[in-house]
Amino acid sequence: MSNIAVVVPPPSENDVIIKVEQQQQEQVNVQQQKLEQQQQQLSIDDESTIEKIYAFWFGPISLWSKNCNLKTKLWFRRNLNTDSVIKQQFESVLLDVVSSQASGSLYDRWMHSLRGKVALIVLLDQFTRNMYRATPDMFKYDQLALDISLSIIDDTTTTGFQKFQESYSLPERVFINFPLVHSEQLEHVERGYKLMTDVANESQYPNLRKHYVKFARSAQDHVEIIRQFGRYPHRNHLLGRTSSEAEVEFLQTTKYNFVKSVQHANPDNPSKKEDLLGITKPKVNIKSLTTEPIIMDPVISSKPKMKLLFLHGYRQNGPVLKRTTKKLQGFIGDFVTVYYANSPLSINAVNNSENSGSLLTAMASDKESHQRQWWSPSKDFKVYQHIDASIHYLTQLFKAEGPFDGIIGFSQGATFAGILAAMQQQNQLPFRFNFAILISGFPSRADVHQHLIVKNSIDLPTLSIYGTKDEMVENQRTKDLADLFVNPEIDGNDGSHFSPNKWPNHKIRDFLLKQHLGDISSVTTTLATTTIKLNPLDTLNGFNEILDVSLKQLVGKIENNQVLPLFGLTESTRQLLSTSEHFKSILNYDNPTLARELVPNDSLALLIRGNDSEPLLDEILAVAWSTRYNFKTEEPRTTPLFFKLWLHLYLERPNQLLSRLDSFIKYGNYRDLSTLVYFSEKIFDDIQESNIKHLNTLKKTVVKIFADQLTKDYQLVFGSAAQKDEHSESQDNEEEADVWRWPSNCALEAPKLGGGRKGYSSQLAKEISRYLFPMPTLPENATDIQINRGKGLCYEKYRQMVGKLKKLLDMTAPGKVDYNAQVVDKLTYHQNGAMSMTEEERVELLNSNPSSYVLNPEPEPVVPCPLDELDPLINFMNGGGALSDNAPMRFTRGTCMPDGRLDLCKQVVGPEGIRPLLGAMKKSTQIKRLLLGNNIVGNGGGEAIADYIRYNEDSKIDTWYIAGNNFDVDGITPIAEALEKDTKVKALWLKRNPLLTVGVKPIASMLEKNCYLQTLDLLNCGILDQGVEILFNSLRKNTTLKNLYIDTNGLTTASAGYICQLLESGENHLDSLYLSCNRMGDEGAKLISQGLLVDKQLKRLGLGSNGIGPIGAKHLVDAILVHPSLVQLNLGFTRATFQLGAINNVLGDSGAAEIARLIKANTHIRSIDLTHNGISQQGIGMLKDSLKNNLILTSLALNQFGMENNDAARQEINYALGRNRLQWGKAELNGENEDLWMKKGDQLAEEINTPQHIAEILSVYRTK
Repeated sequence: MSNIAVVVPPPSENDVIIKVEQQQQEQVNVQQQKLEQQQQQLSIDDESTIEKIYAFWFGPISLWSKNCNLKTKLWFRRNLNTDSVIKQQFESVLLDVVSSQASGSLYDRWMHSLRGKVALIVLLDQFTRNMYRATPDMFKYDQLALDISLSIIDDTTTTGFQKFQESYSLPERVFINFPLVHSEQLEHVERGYKLMTDVANESQYPNLRKHYVKFARSAQDHVEIIRQFGRYPHRNHLLGRTSSEAEVEFLQTTKYNFVKSVQHANPDNPSKKEDLLGITKPKVNIKSLTTEPIIMDPVISSKPKMKLLFLHGYRQNGPVLKRTTKKLQGFIGDFVTVYYANSPLSINAVNNSENSGSLLTAMASDKESHQRQWWSPSKDFKVYQHIDASIHYLTQLFKAEGPFDGIIGFSQGATFAGILAAMQQQNQLPFRFNFAILISGFPSRADVHQHLIVKNSIDLPTLSIYGTKDEMVENQRTKDLADLFVNPEIDGNDGSHFSPNKWPNHKIRDFLLKQHLGDISSVTTTLATTTIKLNPLDTLNGFNEILDVSLKQLVGKIENNQVLPLFGLTESTRQLLSTSEHFKSILNYDNPTLARELVPNDSLALLIRGNDSEPLLDEILAVAWSTRYNFKTEEPRTTPLFFKLWLHLYLERPNQLLSRLDSFIKYGNYRDLSTLVYFSEKIFDDIQESNIKHLNTLKKTVVKIFADQLTKDYQLVFGSAAQKDEHSESQDNEEEADVWRWPSNCALEAPKLGGGRKGYSSQLAKEISRYLFPMPTLPENATDIQINRGKGLCYEKYRQMVGKLKKLLDMTAPGKVDYNAQVVDKLTYHQNGAMSMTEEERVELLNSNPSSYVLNPEPEPVVPCPLDELDPLINFMNGGGALSDNAPMRFTRGTCMPDGRLDLCKQVVGPEGIRPLLGAMKKSTQIKRLLLGNNIVGNGGGEAIADYIRYNEDSKIDTWYIAGNNFDVDGITPIAEALEKDTKVKALWLKRNPLLTVGVKPIASMLEKNCYLQTLDLLNCGILDQGVEILFNSLRKNTTLKNLYIDTNGLTTASAGYICQLLESGENHLDSLYLSCNRMGDEGAKLISQGLLVDKQLKRLGLGSNGIGPIGAKHLVDAILVHPSLVQLNLGFTRATFQLGAINNVLGDSGAAEIARLIKANTHIRSIDLTHNGISQQGIGMLKDSLKNNLILTSLALNQFGMENNDAARQEINYALGRNRLQWGKAELNGENEDLWMKKGDQLAEEINTPQHIAEILSVYRTK
């Protein structure tokens, strides 16, 4: 590649680049020299103490290093241990400092040292806030610290302020600035804010810069407080100052974390804290204070937390309810753990089903609606379909996550809690709870519950809550539900149906405390603290009682040679076991053991041989069960001793043990029965032939158990048996009368066709199949094909029966239900975004910190291409090759387009390829635009591009698309400097380069001098609000820039204010301003609207994905109605919104009504984008109607998440838009024919949405 022409600057140009870190090191050296000169005044103890303060506060790493770790948790978190350590180690130093400022004092000596001054400030301004937290002495030495800071900043020597910037690292400057911010004089606080902003802007490393930006924002918040009140209200109660009404309201609603610094740090009881009025209270959201403060009962901390189960309402789910009840959680979280249940029933699944009575169609899967219900009511509300599925779910939930002390329910969930309480009163529930809170509930209307719904019949503590503005559930119905209980508590509030912020949280807390501290023992407390003391020698009655009691005493898992400690064995049985070489070790109740590998399979059978005692058989059978490792679940085949012991006992007493097979289901599971049959065939060779018939009988009995249970379960759920024959037993009449019934786990544990170890499970499944579904009678001469076809029919019926039952049981398992609810909730968010949030959640997201994608922009990860792959393209340009007139010219890397675009997007030229590429471009006369997106050429590439612009007088390149190339401030600075006097480049695209705020400065400087650049793209460059301030100040001096992209930069209302100032000034020359995927919200939209009322220049405004709602839409419409030039308004959706942690717009139907108002009165706007704004068919209808008399609008984007198109409405809208495009084309072409009018109109409409500057960067390699 020696023939490549490489662009090199003239020899006179200094090509030695002094790196920032080198400059910083030189600064450190200069400081060190100064320090050495000054240290003659410091004693060794002084130096040691200063170093100790530095090491404690800043850490060991150089404060000039990019690896410096800002210890923000140490600096700003309230921690009692930290406060104590600081007081212990440094209070004596502080007292020495403040004792005297005379010449030669400690204070005086340290004031002659750079680091000594900073150490003094840290002592006086920071350590005092730790040592004396929550006392007036926190602020006692603020003035002294402020004097030191001003002496540093206002140094009157020749170097002045520059000395301050060069002598101190950014972390040191932060704490030099803090005394100004802490001052209650506005001029100092405003100056502190400016200095903090300087620190943020000068920071070059993203990992540090994000913290400096937070410091600057906090300083800005301090400015706003001082401007409003003239002092810091949160200090009032410490300084004996009386708070005004406005200050009290501020303290009760503020979100500023720094105001909490005046509160005690108390890790021993984090639930106790002081509010900002100095009142000790439980940890509660301060905005929720409405009456007297709550005082924590001291007994609470000594008891385990209560467990509360929350049942959501109709069309809700657990995750949604959890997000919307954060305020309640804050009130009770110190002594209550809340579990949010999820109904297994989906609303959409039922409503969309042709057979709404089908239970399987009612189940909610992870792809179905996030809206849930506890039952599906019939039209007359007399039947609550599938409530049994919900009861089964709760039964399993109580086992898996419970037990729960109480249930709280909202709306349908409250009604469900009432049903459960009534069932519990009648002993019809397999679980128990001690109290209930019923919010906006009502009595069940189902016929099957009416015998339970009796006034004053339920003896359970309850609190019933209703909203006086509830239009969904009449207050009387909620009171009627309360009347079912003995001595109910009832409370009303002025909320509507679902107003969790209106719920009487104080009342709820008091009620829960009464249950927690009263006579009713907490279920969890009882379980945690109560142990039944039993004497192992006390005799128990029968197998079931022995095993029940023994299992209740079991603690932990059974492992290795351990066995289940058995309680209740008779003295005679213990004597018998003591004679057994193998089983005498199990009588050691403290640590019963068994060498399982040495135990003969018939050892227990031999102990009962010749003794027909039933009690002895029960106890020896319990001994066999004690050898299991697992209970309430299957025992694996890899530990066969239990099964072999049981089988030999069975052969000894076949009839008695056949009658005890139900114990496998009670203490193990159905799968154990399959394993039992499996091992029965393994011992065929080891037993007498006379016993084989007993093993066959055992197998037939197991087959019948499976068949009968599956038939019973299937009838129960699906209404009719798959096949009912003489083998099936009748249903239990008492069970028919139960309020709810549910299938067993048999289908989950039944043997499967085509599976199992060595096919045995499959063989057993075939026998169950043929038992359930006997083969049709076949002729004597039936062929194998006929026989196999008959068997196959049996097997398929079995597979369908088990499959349907298994699916039902899987879908009601708590883990599955709750997981699906979380999945679908996340899916709904990622599909609907802000539409699935509450207003509080949207505000919280708008106010949260930007995501790392925004703060630290990165190009897509790629690997540079081999340089030789660039050779074909480079050789073509070196040879001065001509471009094709009508077709792209493709090379190994890159494509040349007929219009002069060199498209190298995502071709990964890399740092090594950029200069050879630019050298070849210099020889081409036809390349006009370089598309170099995502080529990671780095800062060196930025210097090469700058050299090309600066030294190539014949350059034809007017567009540099250099997005995603890893340029930071060092990469963009030479490019910006090269463009200052340039008159060739009209477009500079810098998307996804980590320029950050500091990188905006050279661009802003360039804009103040450049007189030609027309398009600037800073999308996702991490510039933030501070960068916008810098940028828009420079635009006041620029008249040529027309198109500005600052999307995806974490911009807030602060940026909207800077934009508003430019628009109001009359100095705006921008035609297009793109701001999508930021965090403007309604307030930001309002500020921009204020600017639009004055501006007369802007043509395109992009505000997609900014969290704007109907209020913001109204402000925008009011402004655009009088704006003379705006032709495009984008309030739609940016594709990467959710990935970037942004929030979509939520205009809804109210916002659509505002846009309809705009369309009706519109005389100039051509394109509106309302994609994914939560607009329903009603809103679409309003927009459709607004187009009837509009002849201007030519584009209207209306796709909405999760909403099918109304074809008729869309056709009318498309017709109106097409009509308008036709009229526009006709006006442009006058006498041409209609086809040409439409073609011209389409072209003009497309140019509105894709103007020329965008068309010039379209790439064949990228999609956006």
